[in-house]
Order: sequence, then C-alpha cells, then structure tokens
Amino acid sequence: MRVGDKKENRKDMLVRDRYISRKGEDHHKAKLKENDIIEIRKLRESGKTYKEISEIFKVHLSMIAYICNKKNWSHIC
Repeated sequence: MRVGDKKENRKDMLVRDRYISRKGEDHHKAKLKENDIIEIRKLRESGKTYKEISEIFKVHLSMIAYICNKKNWSHIC
C-alpha cells in the first residue's frame, strides 16, 4: 500500500485491474430490478404516463423517462 493523491490512486487501481463497473441491478444504488424495467416499458407502451409509473415504482419520473427512452438500462430489451 502506498500513499497517493486521487489521480495516482485511480491510475493504480486501473493498472492493477481492480476496477469493477457495476451496472443494472448489480449497482449498489439500484432501486429497480430487470423485471421492473421490462414492466415499466410495457406500462408506458400501454399508455401510462411517466408520473403514473413513477408513483408505482417509487422513483422519480425522470428515471422512468430515461428507462423508456433507453438512456438507462439500455441493455434490457
């Protein structure tokens, strides 16, 4: 272990292959699961508004918009 500033620590992490990118439900802040994403998109296709869907899943309506427009969770059909 060595002392270093933020930039040096990041470089060291990448060089030693200790960086793990977590996406989707594996991300530590994820509130939704893959099944939720599929359901959200189905609800939107059936005519529900972003607001209605956001109230069902207890997330901000902008998150629903991102999901429906495949800006988030794009790896899910």
